[in-house]
Order: sequence, then structure tokens, then C-alpha cells
Amino acid sequence: MGKQQEEFILERQILKKSPVLESSVIDGDELGPHILRIFLLRCNVSDFRAAKEFLQESEYTPKLLCRGTDVAHLGGAMTDRQLADEASRCARVYCLALRLVLPGLQELALEKLKTIWFSSGYRVLQLATYVYSNTTDCGDQLRQFLVQHIAENMAFLPVIELETTISGCPRLSRDLVMYVARSVHRD
Repeated sequence: MGKQQEEFILERQILKKSPVLESSVIDGDELGPHILRIFLLRCNVSDFRAAKEFLQESEYTPKLLCRGTDVAHLGGAMTDRQLADEASRCARVYCLALRLVLPGLQELALEKLKTIWFSSGYRVLQLATYVYSNTTDCGDQLRQFLVQHIAENMAFLPVIELETTISGCPRLSRDLVMYVARSVHRD
């Protein structure tokens, strides 16, 4: 996967949770050994490891504690830098889950990202660029979350970086204009 290569051993039953992974099995039967041929060229090994953990346990490290409450947080002490890195990883895991058709993992990665979002610094414009180049226009929740945050905090974002991001990502620009237009018409 990506530049790194790592072998992952997954039970056939687990592969059935993702139609993409299940369709990649090319050898073996239900009980015997099988070969999975899938090449996720833009996939980080760490991100696929998170998908594997999710397939096996419905969660991935770091665990989301007190899920679904106002005090939800990630397990383990993390520095601001580690939280920012984890926010980027959540976005990558979300996009991988989208490619593997794992809506539960998408939901979990987005929930973790929202938890991190309010507890540390983050690289919002870099995340938006990554997300917009790895998702589609069809009502994506992570895109909606990023657009809302950028629009509501535009005055606090670095102008040059904002201009560069918007000019390099016309779909983000369109979504921001639509968000602001809807907000103005609501008032």
C-alpha cells in the first residue's frame, strides 16, 4: 500500500463487511487460505491498519471514549501536534472508508475529527484540500463540516493560504459561496 508495503491477515468473514475488499479475493474458499489482491496506491499503511482494526473491533486506535456524549474524547494523552496529526489521519481514514464502502468507519472517523476539532489546533485548509481531492460532491458529511467551519471562521484564517486553497480547489470555493448564500437568505 502506498510507498510502504505491509501484509495484513484478515479473516474472510471480515472482508465481507466491505464490498470492495470482498470482491478483491481471488483464491481460496470460505474455510481455506485465500489471496487478497488489492492495491490501494494512495493509502497509508497506518490508515489501512485503522480500517483493519475497525473491521475487527468496530473501533480503531486511539479509541473514542464517552462516544455520543458532550465529554467525548480520544483515549491517551496527546500533545497539540499529535492531535493535529490525528485530525489529518481522521480525514484520511474517512476517505479510505469511503473508497472501501465502510459507512460505519466514515462515521467514526468524522466523530473523532469533530472531537479533536474542538480540543486542539488543526490544519483546516490542508484538510479541506485533501478531502476535496479524495471525495465526491454527493452530500459528503466531512465536506459539509469543513465548509461550515471555514465559512464561520474565515476572518481568522491566513488570507494568503485561504486564497491559495480556494483558487486551487474550485469545488470548495463553490461550496463556500453556496453555504454563505444559504446563511444570508436564512437571516
